[in-house]
Amino acid sequence: MPHKRRPHAHSPMHDHAAVDQWRARLALELGRRGQRVTKQRALVVDALLATEGHVNIDELHQRVRKWDPGVGYATVYRTVKLLEECALVHSAQFGDGTTRYEAAVGGDAHHDHLICTHCGRIIEFENAEIEALQLTVASQHRFRMQHHKMEIYGLCEACQQVVVGAEITAAGPPRGLPPRGARARSPSRPRSTPRSAAAAEP
Repeated sequence: MPHKRRPHAHSPMHDHAAVDQWRARLALELGRRGQRVTKQRALVVDALLATEGHVNIDELHQRVRKWDPGVGYATVYRTVKLLEECALVHSAQFGDGTTRYEAAVGGDAHHDHLICTHCGRIIEFENAEIEALQLTVASQHRFRMQHHKMEIYGLCEACQQVVVGAEITAAGPPRGLPPRGARARSPSRPRSTPRSAAAAEP
């Protein structure tokens, strides 16, 4: 069965020069370990580089299988772990217990994440002030920082509208107000005593 032709592996996030440098680092790191870029490893690498954002092993395996159904899950897993050992990929978990990976292309630039707890959207950001503050804090405590990660959990802009709106609907109207559509009742008045009853009273 002929293999499907895979697209040229350049993510919109990575320029050609950065990818070429990443591949050169890959060849150098594998050479130090007495290994080489096999055909199946190359497929995994291409799928990873063509991925925008983070991907887990299952998702990456499915993408590789579209190009070559003969590539097994174990091959994808071992290749990604090898890339991680070579510091060529970043790994992260975003609160769901699943490890996700992304290629460390572009000078191994560090970035942090905003994670939406409602839809799972991951927003990457860089902030020089935060990075500088972390170094300052580490220095104040005589701590040598090797690496770090920041994950901020909350609601993205779109989910704020959905979730907050749903909470308001579920909570119902404020106390003292009738439900929407209900007929308002006039304040109760004390009942008047019939004249006959009043006359019968001693």
